[in-house]
Amino acid sequence: MLDWRPEADGRYSLRLTRQVGERALPAWESLGRIGAGGLAPERFALQRGGQDRQAVNFDTEGRRISFSASPAQLELPEGAQDRLSWWLQLAALVQAAPAPGGRWRVWVASPRGELREWVFEAVDAAPDDAGTLHLRRQTLGPHDPGIELWLDPARSYWPVRLRQGDPEARGYEIRLDAVNS
Repeated sequence: MLDWRPEADGRYSLRLTRQVGERALPAWESLGRIGAGGLAPERFALQRGGQDRQAVNFDTEGRRISFSASPAQLELPEGAQDRLSWWLQLAALVQAAPAPGGRWRVWVASPRGELREWVFEAVDAAPDDAGTLHLRRQTLGPHDPGIELWLDPARSYWPVRLRQGDPEARGYEIRLDAVNS
């Protein structure tokens, strides 16, 4: 379940909970602010049993990113996102400039101490895309599992499907079933 909570004071919380069968997978939580440039994460955490196990901290004043799982401290690029907030930030970028055949760039920080620029390109529509805009991230290397995202123009480009890798192998796929308001 994806729980998106924009607050009146300009803050947001975004939480993803998943499970395989009866087994709960680590929850992902992104906390931050909403500003003129979109989402500005302050903290991302992988949680087990309600406790943060790994985290990424975004220091906007000091322009640094730090990681609980790594001593690395990296420069914070403009518009950088975490492993969850990028879904909605990319949707906002596409909504602002929905160009067929377009390309969109997002810097993404992972809990393992990595910061990479992800470049997404629009993919030609397939029959199962059902009116959505299908985006594919450019490969990051030979062992990259790949990421695809489908955005629904009828829902303000809200993400309705995400696939990482091959769901038949070690990948996964998430689909939007319903929206609660």
